[in-house]
Amino acid sequence: MEAAMEKKNMEIQAINHQTIGQRLKSYKRSPLSLVLFTSGIGIRTSDSADTAVFDRVYSDQGNPYLTPSLFAWEYTTENVSLMPALINTVVMTGLSLLIAVPSRHFRSHLPGRICEARQPAREHRADYR
Repeated sequence: MEAAMEKKNMEIQAINHQTIGQRLKSYKRSPLSLVLFTSGIGIRTSDSADTAVFDRVYSDQGNPYLTPSLFAWEYTTENVSLMPALINTVVMTGLSLLIAVPSRHFRSHLPGRICEARQPAREHRADYR
């Protein structure tokens, strides 16, 4: 059965495939799309090259500013720890979600109808196409 499924998947071909001739013809009609396409390729290429150089430099030298004291539990002016700020960010995000999520129920009953009540979903019918 799996072999038949694999054979069927191999036979499926995309119907929206463009040949190179069709693509060049469309660029002739709209030269801006060719400019945008080539600039996009150039930007992606230069970005990949920059990332490769950056990764090579930092993998060889290491980052001198990334030290264990950056993740200390206590913040001092000497270690300038990041950990308390990270923890406070997570706590504040959780508190804001606790406040915001249940309030939707209460907003739907306000006189200005800030948030309309949801309409029931349409029934799914087997014969619907």
